[in-house]
Amino acid sequence: MGVDLVWQEENGKVLEEIPDPKMCISTLLFTVDHAETICLRFIDPYGHTTFNQRQIPILIDELEAISPRVTDYDMQIHLLRVLELAGRSKGEKRTILKFTGA
Repeated sequence: MGVDLVWQEENGKVLEEIPDPKMCISTLLFTVDHAETICLRFIDPYGHTTFNQRQIPILIDELEAISPRVTDYDMQIHLLRVLELAGRSKGEKRTILKFTGA
């Protein structure tokens, strides 16, 4: 099971979701060095990790920074989708991004 990304309102209403059936996020977390990151290092592939509007811009910057190191095509496409959703969610009041692990 992968780490799905959910954009939702604070009350829990789901606005958009990106499933991760190929386990791209888990693989990314285990293969790319992210120890010095502020947000990425806290994504739990076995649990849930939530980012608020103050954290989302940092998360986007970190995802963009590791993007050139991703060589697998499926992971590149998935990361692009994640970045697009994160970009749309940025600045949208009373919404969060949540990574939901297995």
